[in-house]
Amino acid sequence: MHCRVFPFDIIIRSKLFCRGIMTRQLRKRTRTVVKEEQTSKTSKYFKKVKVKKEEESAVLVEDSVDVEWVKTLNNKDYFQWIGERTGNIARRWDIPLADDAFQPINGNKLPKHFKYIYLKLRNMRSSINAPVDSVGGSSVSITVAEQLGISKEELVPKNYRLQTLIGIMLSSQTKDEVTAKAMYNITKYCLDNFGSRGISLDAMLQIDEPTLDTLIRAVGFHTRKAKYVTQTCQILVDHFNSEIPTTPEGMMSLPGVGPKMTYLTLQKTWGRMDGICVDVHVDRLCKLFKWVDAKKCKTPNDTREELQKWLPLPLWREINSLLVGYGQAIDRARVKVCELCATEENPFIPGKSNSHNHICPKVASAELLDMVPHMKNYQSWVNYLVKEAKIHDIIKDESPSIDNTFVDNDPPLVKLEDEIRIKPEIKMENEAF
Repeated sequence: MHCRVFPFDIIIRSKLFCRGIMTRQLRKRTRTVVKEEQTSKTSKYFKKVKVKKEEESAVLVEDSVDVEWVKTLNNKDYFQWIGERTGNIARRWDIPLADDAFQPINGNKLPKHFKYIYLKLRNMRSSINAPVDSVGGSSVSITVAEQLGISKEELVPKNYRLQTLIGIMLSSQTKDEVTAKAMYNITKYCLDNFGSRGISLDAMLQIDEPTLDTLIRAVGFHTRKAKYVTQTCQILVDHFNSEIPTTPEGMMSLPGVGPKMTYLTLQKTWGRMDGICVDVHVDRLCKLFKWVDAKKCKTPNDTREELQKWLPLPLWREINSLLVGYGQAIDRARVKVCELCATEENPFIPGKSNSHNHICPKVASAELLDMVPHMKNYQSWVNYLVKEAKIHDIIKDESPSIDNTFVDNDPPLVKLEDEIRIKPEIKMENEAF
């Protein structure tokens, strides 16, 4: 049975309903106004990244390179010039630096202990055989070619520059030995299928992306890198007259090529010193040595910009190879004194383990042999070197008070201890080299 609703009730209910609506509309609501400037919390999944426009470098490299002249050089002249230009020559660490090698740029001061630690590392670097020395970005194509019966004298400079660019692109987040295997596969494929003497642009354009992906499967992110290399080869034909770019802007326009690859490739192929190549090893060691501010330098590119504010120009071309060699040795925990002769050839052999991280006692000083136990990790090694630098400063400060009757002032005191500890027969073998 339904309830009967009278018209009078309907009118009353309608008035009450309308009054409630009006009351809600007229009621003042307190709102909290939040200014965007006061917000400090951001989602951990969607962080707003500030895009910092790279400041124009205040350092001008006076000895610019005439790339058109470089293109005209034949094999012999090119490799002789590029070796001298980049310092990539035999026994490079035994060649002393120029007197002005430690003159900081822009009037900035060198970091504390920088000169002592740098010279100490440089003096001992020739005794450490690291992968970067034989299968690094600028050496891998030469080493691989020799393994396949192609001598350095047969390499065409234009092809070498392309091979260097491809090797550096493949080396990102990949060990040098693994990169060498990928380069070996590509080079052999070109020899077997196209009859070319190694990697060339014409040969690379005939390799489809899936095939290239299979050849470089050992490297990290191989599928993405196969895409980038394939695109790059076509871009070189369309926009760079079948040659690799000669400027930082052109190099960084290639897919997958950032500042680190750009400056390393330009240095090793065109002899240009437009910037310092800073990878994970250089980035980590510069922060541990306090050569840069770790709080300000969040990325390797930040470290590069900070280094370029004060690092002397003569050191730009060698600091990467210097620190990477030590970084590779510490990372792989294979630094040990071996029985191999330093002059014995130990080239990269595809398919076999690489044993480049060793110290040869026939050329290693007692100073280097003492350092080996501290190379178990980065912090231990850095602490050892900083401690040695502080001891050196103390000896240097106290040296005027030493009796000159018994100590010659010309050689540094640390050398006296080294001469006592080095065996006579080792010194004779050193002289032989």
